Amino acid sequence: MRLGPGGFECQGPEAVFWARGQTPPRGTYVVCLLAQGFDPPMGETAPVDCTLRIRSNGQDVPPSPDA
Repeated sequence: MRLGPGGFECQGPEAVFWARGQTPPRGTYVVCLLAQGFDPPMGETAPVDCTLRIRSNGQDVPPSPDA
């Protein structure tokens, strides 16, 4: 992820993780989803659901109330 002229641009690793026992850096993380290759193409009549799962030390982290 990087900041470009129009704001954040999605690029970078497909999966981010830290080894067990390692603490991720504090901060705000931005997540992008690039959905491609659907037949029929996704859209209002063919929506695509996705789920973001965050785990810490083997436990699911509940979504923030701000999300």
